Amino acid sequence: MKKIVINLFAITCLLISCTSSKELINQKPGSSQSLETVGHLKMGLIGYEIIDTVNMTVEKAEMMMSMVKPSLETELVFNSTRSAELLKENDKYVRTSLYDRSTKILYKFVKQDSIEFYSEENLSEKIENLDTSDEDLEQIAKMFKVIPYVTSKTEILGFKCDEVTVMKPPEFTEINVKTYTTDKIPHVSEAMGPMGQYFSGAPIKTMMWRSGLKIILGAVEFKEDKSMECFLKIDESKLQKISKEEFELKK
Repeated sequence: MKKIVINLFAITCLLISCTSSKELINQKPGSSQSLETVGHLKMGLIGYEIIDTVNMTVEKAEMMMSMVKPSLETELVFNSTRSAELLKENDKYVRTSLYDRSTKILYKFVKQDSIEFYSEENLSEKIENLDTSDEDLEQIAKMFKVIPYVTSKTEILGFKCDEVTVMKPPEFTEINVKTYTTDKIPHVSEAMGPMGQYFSGAPIKTMMWRSGLKIILGAVEFKEDKSMECFLKIDESKLQKISKEEFELKK
């Protein structure tokens, strides 16, 4: 059960890091070569609501949300196989991670002394090395409840989404997180081994219940932007590869 709680925490962190009516691959007439469309989502705080009026005041809620709001403002650039998370600093984009759906490799980036470093981790190999017992699988099945788009009919910014509810262990009677995911945007959550089957792709709207508040975060704006394609590539001539351990020391 301890392992389950740790995994739940990991999923929650991923969600706050997260079939479409918008086609992300356009085929040229008479050509077998596909032309990828690059999507750009701005993520942030959508809103919040006080649900415990006894222990949470308006002033306290406003103070808490003003503190966390900047950390929720990220940007997601993607095509059908890769997605990159960006931060905007001094009017410039800084890439923090890149996930490749086709290889299940997660790349992380850090800059130090004007040098850009990156590390990579093969998530499929990491998951294979995890010892997941039948009891763990049973607990995971109790933790996640999925309503697919064909039933939920939920669309966010034009993306058709599955509804995923994460229940809080050990009783699994209280909702911890509710999120809406789209398979048109690759996301590391889909590579989380046995838990990955519950996540079709990127979470683009998430509701969390914390400290007497219902917090809603996710995508606030979508556009297609081919100029952002550079963030989905790794130019080894401009980056220095280091090990995961070295990366952690440079963070």
